[in-house]
This record gives sequence, structure tokens and C-alpha cells, in this order.
Amino acid sequence: MHDLITMGRTGVDIYPLDHGVPLEEVRTFEKFLGGSATNVAVAAARYGRSTALITKTGADAFGRYVRAEAERLGVAGDHITPIVGDGPPTPVTFCEVHPPDDFPLYFYRWPTAPDLMLTDADLPLEQIRSARVFWTTVTGLSAEPSRAAHHTAFAARGRAEHTVLDLDYRPMFWADPSEATREVGRALEHVTIAVSGAGGGHTVDFRQLAADGITLLGRAQAFDAGTMTFAADLRTNIENGDATYLAMLREADDYIERNGLDLPAEPQAHDLGPLPDCVTDPIAQLDLAAAGITSIVWATGFAYDYGWLKVDALDEKGRPAHQRGVSGEPGIYFLGLPWLSRRGSSFIWGVWHDAKYLADQIAIQRGYRAYRPERVDPAAPSDSDALAAQAVS
Repeated sequence: MHDLITMGRTGVDIYPLDHGVPLEEVRTFEKFLGGSATNVAVAAARYGRSTALITKTGADAFGRYVRAEAERLGVAGDHITPIVGDGPPTPVTFCEVHPPDDFPLYFYRWPTAPDLMLTDADLPLEQIRSARVFWTTVTGLSAEPSRAAHHTAFAARGRAEHTVLDLDYRPMFWADPSEATREVGRALEHVTIAVSGAGGGHTVDFRQLAADGITLLGRAQAFDAGTMTFAADLRTNIENGDATYLAMLREADDYIERNGLDLPAEPQAHDLGPLPDCVTDPIAQLDLAAAGITSIVWATGFAYDYGWLKVDALDEKGRPAHQRGVSGEPGIYFLGLPWLSRRGSSFIWGVWHDAKYLADQIAIQRGYRAYRPERVDPAAPSDSDALAAQAVS
């Protein structure tokens, strides 16, 4: 039985050893394993855990490197298999390193990747069922047949404890954000833990939200004649989340004790405090007008619409066509899009990297447009005429 099985993306990251210069000026590179599922498996193996990775590679040299390097680092490679026949190559990612926190990424892959071609036949279902932790990613849900294979794996787990979904949403892998919302919603019904590294990673504390003045409600169930009805599942959902969270803390504490790690105890992390009144005595119905509610924000996903942009700057699917925000249409630039160049591109704390780059590009383009070559007077003597006159004299 493995302590951890991960399923999903693998590839090769090629990082520059020359820092602070653009990619075209880098002279020395080094290759490393990449991909969310691969990184998690390697990290667990380095802590002495029994780990395995379920993925596919291209039938190429980089694919052979992935399996050999994973096994060298302690990850079981039995289910790291190459594509049979024609298929996409192993994905390769380049990056630039501009300390302290600017790391633009450049992806080199076909429209699909080998790991998105995982099928039910690639799954060791008994091992998945018995693993202490089964880790998957949202990227693995972005295309078939990988999507169906993930649901087969979820069914084998039966929502067992420590079935994890890494919310690594990458817009470029999805046809539409609404599709991602739908598929993630389906997957969340089968997992017990959903994780995200946004903001450095933290646990959403519903008690704290209530203490901050937010009234928690059950799942929206119906709306009729101005009245919203909520399901009687709020307390159950909160307590199920508490149980999973506390079980994970106990696992961590046990591991620390067994391995004699010198880490500070955090007993307060186990003290969740009382449930707020809005959970113990939940609101079943709400007359929106009587409660003075005039606006509802439905956080259920959304779709982009650039149809109003009447310029040649969109692709065949109506999405912005650009290279790091620079479109092929003069004067049209894109900023704030998810993964424009990095994870932080759509966040206030990260968008400045792209803004600086686009400001430089705008200045360059303006310089091109403002350039006017010197006009030559055809009647004026040329340098060759002057030299000829000197020779005659």
C-alpha cells in the first residue's frame, strides 16, 4: 500500500542558470521534473513516504528522462508509461529568472499533453483504493479521456478519507471557464480535501467569516415569489469539513512525532471553537425584499465575452490572441487575463509584472511609429560626387 498516489501532469522544466536576463540571452540551462502531480509525488518521496505517480509521457527522450528521474528520486514508476504509437511529445517548459519574484513561463506542448490521454486501462484501481492519500488536479479534468479516467478513479476511492483535488486551474487548458466550473463541481462531490496555494495557502475558516459579520446559509434550493429557500445541510457541511481538517492535523502530528521532527506544537489549531448562531439555528427561508437585499452575487462561474471588441485581435474561439498581452492589432493590448504570463497575472499582487512589460512594449511601438527617416534632396551632391570632384581637382 502506498502512502500517496498522485495522478496527472508530468513534464520537463528547463530552467536557466543565468539569472536576470531574457531567455534569448541565456547560455546555460538545467532540466528538472515538472508538473503539479509529479512535484507532489517527489516531495512526499523525499520525506520518506511510499509514493507512486500515474501519468503518461511522450515516446521520446524526455519521457524516458521523466521515468528514470522520478524513480531516482524515490517515486514508483510502474505507472509512468509512454504514449503508444503517434502522439504528443513530453511537455517542456522554459522560464526566465528575474529575482526576487519574476519568473515568466514559456510552455512548449501540443494542444494536448500525454497525461491528458490517460484511460481507465492505465489505472491501478486496487492501489488507488488502498492508498492513504490520493491526489489529483483540476488540469486532469480539462480534457477526455483523462476526465473520464479521473472519475473512474474517484469511484474506486468511494470518497475515502484524504482524497485530494488540487485546484490548479489553468485557463489555457479549458475551452471555456464555465466548463471548468461545471467539471470541478462534479469532482468536488468525490473528494474530501480541495487545496489551493493562492495567497500562500490557508484554511477557509467559516467561523471567522461568521465572526466578521457574514451570515452563513445552506445550499440555495429554490426561489419563489421573492423568497429564497435553503437546504438544511449547513451544519452537516461545516462539521464534515471540520472532521476532515482535524483528521489531517492528526496525521501531521503523528508523522512529526514518529520521525522526531523538531517542530513547534500548535494545540490551538485543534480548537475550532463553538459553531456560530447562524449554523446552529440556520435560516431556512429569506424574503429578500423584507431583508433589504437588493443584490445577489452568484459565485458559480462565468464566461468571457469579447464580442464587443471589433478588431482583429481574437482567435477562432473569440478569445484574445496575443503574446504576453501584445496583440497583432496595432494599439490593442491585454492585461489582467489569467495566466497571461504567470499565476499572478490576474491578481493585484502579480499584475504589475505584465503591466511593466506592456508599458515597455507600448513605448517601443510608439517609437517605431514616430520614426521618420531623413529625407534626401536628390539635387544635393552625394558623397561620391564630392569624392569625384576632389579627384578631378
